[in-house]
Amino acid sequence: MGAEDPNDTDPAVADTRAPDVGADLGSTEKAATTRAPRSVRSGDVLGRYELAEEIGEGGMATVFRARDRELRREVAVKVLFPHLARRVEIVRRFHREARAAAGLEHANILRIYDVGGGEPIGGGEIDPPYIVMELIRGRTLLEEIEQHGAMLSEIVACIGALLAEALAAAHAALIVHRDIKPSNVLIAPGGRLLLADFGVARLETETSLITRTGALLGTPAYMSPEQSTGDTATAKSDLYSLGATLYQLATGALPYSGSPAKVMSLIASGTLVSPERRRPAVGPDLSKLIERLMAIDPEARPASASVIAGELRALAVTGGLGDPTDELAAYFADPAGFVKTCTPKVVTAVVTAAERAITEARLPRAIALADRASALTPDDPAVTTLVRRVTEGGRASRRRRLAVIGLATAVLAAGGTALGMQLVGSEPEIAAVVVSDASAGDGPGDRSDGAVLWIDGAVDPLDASPLDPGLRDAAIADAGPRLRDAGPVRLA
Repeated sequence: MGAEDPNDTDPAVADTRAPDVGADLGSTEKAATTRAPRSVRSGDVLGRYELAEEIGEGGMATVFRARDRELRREVAVKVLFPHLARRVEIVRRFHREARAAAGLEHANILRIYDVGGGEPIGGGEIDPPYIVMELIRGRTLLEEIEQHGAMLSEIVACIGALLAEALAAAHAALIVHRDIKPSNVLIAPGGRLLLADFGVARLETETSLITRTGALLGTPAYMSPEQSTGDTATAKSDLYSLGATLYQLATGALPYSGSPAKVMSLIASGTLVSPERRRPAVGPDLSKLIERLMAIDPEARPASASVIAGELRALAVTGGLGDPTDELAAYFADPAGFVKTCTPKVVTAVVTAAERAITEARLPRAIALADRASALTPDDPAVTTLVRRVTEGGRASRRRRLAVIGLATAVLAAGGTALGMQLVGSEPEIAAVVVSDASAGDGPGDRSDGAVLWIDGAVDPLDASPLDPGLRDAAIADAGPRLRDAGPVRLA
């Protein structure tokens, strides 16, 4: 909310609805082509707003703390740079932020109150274009990462859930943000998250990602592949940028680094190092979710921001956290204390999930969860026991795998026929082996009778890919009805 004078009891200070800021843009743009607007600084007045100190600066504008002299409240005023205010296209894009965001009502979207500038004032001068916004006395998510480093995955999930819900509100209004990144997310007092800077947003009914000067809109490190190649950004593009933002929060590093040209090349190629590989403490669940968000093909990304918000909320709950708004309020009040208190219950949840994966013979998942638990609390006795169990399970699986391959080799040497093989990792797996019955056919090549051996659980424990059931079924079908009726011989 906008900061208010604690001594002011005038009811006029109450929040007001944002005006229709699109109606007055024509005169502003026309004025921008006729003469240069004046430069402003602290102490100057723009309309009814008295500028105080400068509190920020972006690629297009300077942000001042200001006083609304009519409503007697403090606000933030974003003033377009004078050299940019001369260009009609830039002014149009600058005011697009107000037009896009003013009508959005959501607890996690920064509010726009007013827009102005471009009109002649005394002495023939012209005020520069400006936008009046809710004043937030806080910091950005980028500053939070720079100060405290990578975050606990469950906290990342809470942040992602709220941002996804804010995006869902924007997308429902056919607004695409196009520049989701940590520096555009504000942390208000009390830990409230606010998605800001709709300065390069567009309505889905508008076209053109690229300005008339050919400049890309957006930030390369968080830009979707389709944006990096100049295609039209859609709601799915925002999901990619959300994924890139969560990647940085979870790992403490950008998904890709280098020059803008190199970054855009890497984005287009999709050579992403998975979050859990870069930082094992991330864990498999959040890692896979981020990778889905950052899929090269927009159609491979989650269906909508609402869908991913639900998945992120569920991930946080699985880790033992509650409502994202409440959890983030506690976290941002004392990050170190929160992590210290929260980590034990997160580790308990991870160990429980890993033990369940072992019971279900899902060794790759158990190993990934054990890696995460070990990264979070390596000296925890429960974690040590878990690591030992998955290590022993991996060795047993390898022994069983070698035994089955040896048996298959012996069967082949005795006249059996291998009907299907599949490569898993770098070594072959026998998908099905048909052992012929010499008394019922013409020899080893006769597949009209026999028994099917197929490998159950003999998959490399470091590879999450199971044997292809379709390949097995095809082998059995090829061997004849009697083999299907006999059923498999499972190798324990």
